[in-house]
Amino acid sequence: MGNRIGQLFQPSALAPSVALAVMQTGSAVSLAALVFVGDVADGLGRATITFVVGSVLAGAVYAWRTRFEVVVAGAKNNVTVVIAGIAAGVAADAGGDATDTVFVFVAIAACISGGLMYLTGRLGLGKLVRFLPFPVIGGYLAGTAWLMLKGGLSVMVNQPLELDRIGELTDGDVARLWLPGVILAAAVVFMSAGRQSLTIVGAVAGFHVLVWLFGSHSQAEADGWVLGPLPRTEGIDTLVPDPGAVDWSAIGGAAVGLVAIALISVISLLLDVTGTGYATGEDVDINRELRASGLASLTSGAVGGTVGFIGVGQTILARRLRASSLLVVTAFVTIAAFTVVTGPWLVGWMPRFVAGALVMGPGIVLGHRWFVDSIVAARSADRIIAIIIPLTVAFVGIMEGVGLGVAVAAGIFVVRYASIDPVRSEVSGQVLRSAIDRPADQQAALDENGHRVVVVSLVGFLFFGSVSRLTGRVRELVNDGITDCIIDLRRVSGIDTSAEAELAKLTALCDDHSVRLYLAAPTTEVLRALRQGRMVPGLDRLLHTDVDHALEVAESRILDAQECSETTAAADLSPVTSDPVLERFVTRQEIPAGAELITTGGAAGDLFMIRHGSFTVWADDDGRRRRIRRLTGGTFVGEMAFFTSSARSATVTADCDSVVLRMTRARFRALAATHPEVAVDLAERLLVVNAKRLDAANAVIRDLLR
Repeated sequence: MGNRIGQLFQPSALAPSVALAVMQTGSAVSLAALVFVGDVADGLGRATITFVVGSVLAGAVYAWRTRFEVVVAGAKNNVTVVIAGIAAGVAADAGGDATDTVFVFVAIAACISGGLMYLTGRLGLGKLVRFLPFPVIGGYLAGTAWLMLKGGLSVMVNQPLELDRIGELTDGDVARLWLPGVILAAAVVFMSAGRQSLTIVGAVAGFHVLVWLFGSHSQAEADGWVLGPLPRTEGIDTLVPDPGAVDWSAIGGAAVGLVAIALISVISLLLDVTGTGYATGEDVDINRELRASGLASLTSGAVGGTVGFIGVGQTILARRLRASSLLVVTAFVTIAAFTVVTGPWLVGWMPRFVAGALVMGPGIVLGHRWFVDSIVAARSADRIIAIIIPLTVAFVGIMEGVGLGVAVAAGIFVVRYASIDPVRSEVSGQVLRSAIDRPADQQAALDENGHRVVVVSLVGFLFFGSVSRLTGRVRELVNDGITDCIIDLRRVSGIDTSAEAELAKLTALCDDHSVRLYLAAPTTEVLRALRQGRMVPGLDRLLHTDVDHALEVAESRILDAQECSETTAAADLSPVTSDPVLERFVTRQEIPAGAELITTGGAAGDLFMIRHGSFTVWADDDGRRRRIRRLTGGTFVGEMAFFTSSARSATVTADCDSVVLRMTRARFRALAATHPEVAVDLAERLLVVNAKRLDAANAVIRDLLR
């Protein structure tokens, strides 16, 4: 803010700032002339004041709230041209004198658009613009460009133009009104930034010099060359629409149009802000700009103005000319105050071809951008989409074009997303094992039969198209003879109703072939959707907290050994825990079920060999316990801290009443000194156990890296 206040006193910033304020005023007046044309042209004097005041308020609010260092904001031409198109239909439905009805419609459109922009920013949804397909954006640009070109011509000839009346433009009396404006618009577009404002001011001054030399101002008004005559005074009370004169049913009939205007406002703003940030090199907080723009448009709508937010071209021009945002606003406020106090009569001297050129110029820029990006450089399919949308706008209507764009965007999303395979990885039970240390005979059984277990990891959002692909793949696996199918849902962001129905079919398929289905590690969103949908039969028996527990159940089905005591028979035969020499160097210790053998963070200490029972190793995960490994009889625990003297890295609890053999470091040194062959054998077995654990960890890492 200090830099902006300092710029207020810089003479070098004064001239360009005033020039930009004049351009903003001219743009607001042009947009008023665009909306209030034809049957509602009598409202142009009032609209001039409300549009100028609304534009200056929007510019001031936006400049106050934005993060851009230099910014020019005000009435938006690309949105207002859509408002003008729908307002013409509202005026036709209202019949008679629809001026007040159009005034109210414009104000409501600005307020609804501002509210949606602010809400979108408040909810942090600004990045949604990235999900719009590029050909659809190109189609919107082309449709908006057409509306600007047609709107500019309408301002120049002071009558609404439709395609069936385009031929009238060739009439000599009509052509003389629009031809200078088209030439001026094209010239300004292709000029350097510094000459644009001078050219516009020169066109206005040159026109009035010619009128003074070869005619009169009254004759220019009569021939339709200027916006006037406009009244010399316009009391504040006359700016407020008469509620009794408003056709509320006509406004209500345009409710869908109001929603479309709001959506177009948000999309246009997101594109403009992103483009401005790219052009200026400034970091952009899109959600903050949405909130700032929402407040700006709400302020403008409150006084009867149109939608207002950042102007890309004006902002870039202001940076090039080293203008000041504060000076632009100050000059704009001064001009608006003069317009309110004296009335819009002076604005009425603006030539219509200049006002139309200010509307048409940005349309030429958008059209050129659309042609280069969406026609010349695009693929054939994208090119067709980018052409169909503007043709619909031109030949059918604005609402139909917007609706087609939304439908095309949804269709592109469905088709392209359906082509994405939701299966991230598919791993056999021979490769991926549960985190359980098992005796050698059980490991051999799993090596032989582990192919009957398959873990299918999914990713992304699940809907009918993606889950149907999964069903087809599981059907192939079932035909190959699997007995257990684990669906890993931890990377799934969401699921829709059609996908739930397809999961129900998948469950029935597995039940028919005696294949057990597991839904492992569902996210909170997926679990909530599945429980609310109630489409998947027997959901609770299918759910498992994580893949590891699901693998444990599947392996137990293969081994047919789920009880803790059943895993110890083979363990008792282990030569490690039954070695008579080793037993003289260890202490037998009974651990009751649920007791902690080792605690995370505890001091380095002893090595434990499990004689009977089983233990679970837990890691602390943000305050939650997560199972790392399950250890059964005949294996070791605590070896890392035993050999490295580091603090304990996990907590180990007994699953059932168990027995361990405890060895201290002092006794291990004594064992190595007196019976080195037993110590070496113990160390080799420790290496084998840890190598197997490392191999299992590597399998998990390989799964994560796929």
